[in-house]
Amino acid sequence: MENALARLRVLFGQIEQEFQALIQENATLRENLARATAVSGSSSAAPAPAPPLSSLPSAGPPAIGPPPSVGPKEAHKAIKQKTVETMAKFTRWVTHVREMTTTDKKELDWSPQRRFCGHTDGIWDVAAFPASSGFPGFATASCDGTVLLWHFAHSRPFACYAGHTGSVNAVRIHPTHPLAVSASGDGTAHIWAVPLDGAAAMADTDGDPAPLVISQPLLPLGGHKGVVSGACWVDAAMVATCGWDGTVRLWGGLEGSRATSLLAFQAHQGLVTEVCAHPARPLLLTASDDRRARVWDTRSPGVCAAELEADDVVRGLALADDKLVVTGSDDQTLRLWDLRSSKVPLASVKCGAGVNRLSIAPPGLVFPGGPAIATPLDSGTLRVYEVGAAAGAFLAGPVGIMRIQPHAKCCTSTAWLPVSDPSSSSSSAGAAMLLSASFDGCVGSWAPLPGHTREERERERDRLVAQEKRTRGDHPALEAPPARSGGGSVGGAGGVGPLPSGGSAGAGGGGNPGVAVVVNTAGSASTAAAPGAET
Repeated sequence: MENALARLRVLFGQIEQEFQALIQENATLRENLARATAVSGSSSAAPAPAPPLSSLPSAGPPAIGPPPSVGPKEAHKAIKQKTVETMAKFTRWVTHVREMTTTDKKELDWSPQRRFCGHTDGIWDVAAFPASSGFPGFATASCDGTVLLWHFAHSRPFACYAGHTGSVNAVRIHPTHPLAVSASGDGTAHIWAVPLDGAAAMADTDGDPAPLVISQPLLPLGGHKGVVSGACWVDAAMVATCGWDGTVRLWGGLEGSRATSLLAFQAHQGLVTEVCAHPARPLLLTASDDRRARVWDTRSPGVCAAELEADDVVRGLALADDKLVVTGSDDQTLRLWDLRSSKVPLASVKCGAGVNRLSIAPPGLVFPGGPAIATPLDSGTLRVYEVGAAAGAFLAGPVGIMRIQPHAKCCTSTAWLPVSDPSSSSSSAGAAMLLSASFDGCVGSWAPLPGHTREERERERDRLVAQEKRTRGDHPALEAPPARSGGGSVGGAGGVGPLPSGGSAGAGGGGNPGVAVVVNTAGSASTAAAPGAET
């Protein structure tokens, strides 16, 4: 790392020297042109007397400013001024990059904590229980057609929802009640009860008890023509869903035995990849493969309040605060927008790979100055950025640095889990854990490295990397699974799921309607032929 930074500084210095030499050469050529023009214009006139020696300029490099003459020189003054201004901007940029690459106080390392492997196929989504619940757990939605519920202190799931017949593309936990909503490739979304008593039973039982299996939803939500790609809780009594048919639906009446469709409208011409709700305003935000994210006022159905444009499919969408929105897309770019002026982004940053589902940690949970954005990438890596609340732009310094490859395959989703784990090796584990889901079928958890100096962080990092390597060698489940052949469907009865660019869900993909998921007594998942299906 130090060698790379030193090489960058040398290269930037060479670029500065080249620009200075170019400006010097440009000034010399302009002077020669001015002299030639003056000679040609006065060839028929008598030569002017030579000026006294005292008036001649002293020896040295030619002046960079405009020559003291009129006529053709005036045409070059604007170009000269533009060159000087461009050089000044470039110098300021080089200085900023040098400060960014050499500062130590902005650097933040992340260490591996735990790894959770239980699905038989890739994971589309991970969602943490809200901090108000006081429960340190999370849910994972997978191509294998199940949702697994986890307690952070245990390496096995305590419950499994198996009510869908296709890939489960998204899952969200209710903000105040033990409920969850899941969206699936079978064309439905399900609201179902979360058995928190199963987590308590697991804590009181020795060994690895089998997870509790939930096979029926409390409320099924239909209406979409094809894959349901996303869902979210609008408030305690309303749910929003989105699908590949380009529509968004708002559901109420959740306290009864049948949900009521309150609103349905065509949000995009393309597939809708994600939907989220504003926490304080009657607004819904949608992302689509038509290269746009849109803001909708639920009081005026079908009226777009704002449109945010990207250069490729928009897959990530999250609210940094009540006015700032973050989008991530397949053009490898993370963008920050202000809802009050959405024509152009406030800031953007290239991430090096396609961006998938984002998650936001509020100010103070990770960074004291602003929200933290966890960015999962198609390359299997993670990046963490801080939003400068005052400036409304990304701060380039606090980029999360993963010293080992987080995942062997595409990283699809992230979540922030407020947790205090006494067994965690990180002293900052009481603040927040970063969860990352991947097509490798596992969820990783990460925490900021302890220590206030670079040396302390590097020592702790080296120790944790060595520990992780030993753990991978002792536990075969933590090794990257062999590549699945076929690149199977993840959509189930409704079609294929929202596959990110460059990703493949694997053979089977949980999408075969003739295959059901069975959880055995050991807590692991397997597949078996459904009744009436050919084996």
